[in-house]
Amino acid sequence: MVLTFRATVTYSDRKRTASEEEDIRPRRVKILGSAGHMHQRVPAAPATSGCGRAQTWAGDHPTRPPFVRPVGGAEEIHHGTLASVTTATLDRPIYGMGQAARLLGLRTDTLRQWIDGYERAGVTYPPVLREEHTRNDLITWGEFVEAGYLREYRAKPVTLQYLRPLISILREELGVRYPLATLQPYTSGRTLALKVQKQVGLDPSLNIVVLGRDGSPQLTDPAVAFLKKVDFAPDGSRDARRLYPLGRTVPVVLDPEHSFGEPTLSNGARTEVVAELIDAGEPRDRVAAFYDISLDDVDAAVTYERDHTPHQAA
Repeated sequence: MVLTFRATVTYSDRKRTASEEEDIRPRRVKILGSAGHMHQRVPAAPATSGCGRAQTWAGDHPTRPPFVRPVGGAEEIHHGTLASVTTATLDRPIYGMGQAARLLGLRTDTLRQWIDGYERAGVTYPPVLREEHTRNDLITWGEFVEAGYLREYRAKPVTLQYLRPLISILREELGVRYPLATLQPYTSGRTLALKVQKQVGLDPSLNIVVLGRDGSPQLTDPAVAFLKKVDFAPDGSRDARRLYPLGRTVPVVLDPEHSFGEPTLSNGARTEVVAELIDAGEPRDRVAAFYDISLDDVDAAVTYERDHTPHQAA
């Protein structure tokens, strides 16, 4: 089924105040077509100085409208995916702090402490992940993936601050900016990880690897759980390229190359849109047919969105 649609995307160029959450939330647009009124979302443009403006477009697409992305001062239209850019995927700014916290199921202040550090009672605590405090709430894909790793340890009875020296040394030894978002520490770099853990006196509950009965380094349960949620690039970088927040058995994926990193199903349909259609009373079979997905996929999208609202993050 192909819908012909027109939409007007309105976004504000007003500069955000320091107190506002740098949460790059999509804005809603309405798709008008023969199948009735359905809703889709396109991302808001980055904030700049000046007055608000509107971008109008029209087109045909079987499942979703194009995205508008500013490139070199001009507006370019891309159907569902980001155009390739020169910035390495791990270095690409992708989420606002609040948005990332929602996707990871964390409190925003908890995630900010991990990524950018914090001050309490006149004492400054450095970031666990960043090399230094930046006051920047826009986080990269690499930082997001590493925060996903830290999330596996959040129930441990020790502060994750103890991981900072481990990450710092791994960064230097491996020559990468985001060591926990690459495959090396979990495979060929296990011996290095074991050595660094001992060097920094890491609390055993935060270990990446431990010695097995045969004396070889083996991954800990949290590290194994993390790896079950991540796809790594097959090229020489072995960088994390997509994240399955509920594990690979659930068809919900976060991919910086698609839908601006927002949660999608395996075929690219946005989970938020699918859930909104169901909440609006659309029949499950009709939504499934429209997006060419299974009823199980529809249910997975609805469950994920209901469990990952801003009010549920903790």
